[in-house]
Amino acid sequence: MWPDGYDFQQQMFYCSRWTKSMEKTFVDALLEQARRGNFRVGLENRNAVQHALYEVNKKHDTKVVLPWALSRVQHLQERHKVFNWLVQRPDVICNCTLRFVTATDETWLEIARERKLAKCYVNAYEDLLEELNTLFCAANGRQ
Repeated sequence: MWPDGYDFQQQMFYCSRWTKSMEKTFVDALLEQARRGNFRVGLENRNAVQHALYEVNKKHDTKVVLPWALSRVQHLQERHKVFNWLVQRPDVICNCTLRFVTATDETWLEIARERKLAKCYVNAYEDLLEELNTLFCAANGRQ
């Protein structure tokens, strides 16, 4: 059903101007801003995002612009929502220790129809799960 070894996460999360390493730097910088009280879910957080973007551009020698970074925050929040929705389904098995999510082919087809982004987790995991939970739950006052 799904191409063997195909990396949906690489295709849907990253591109030549936004790598996995850049995203990790960005999320770490956003977490630091959240710890300082500068990042709150539901707000634009322009200053916090701008600071995180500065860290990314400095560390990775890039010139990513603020509108792109603001859209990445929305994308990260959507990933967080989709992954948590996915692992709460009764027909999906999530092994946090071994870091994988699995389901039957029929279930994956249904999931992919319901939420396109969910197919990124076919026999995969959310590498930034702890960070995203901290960022989008703790910054919102939830645990």
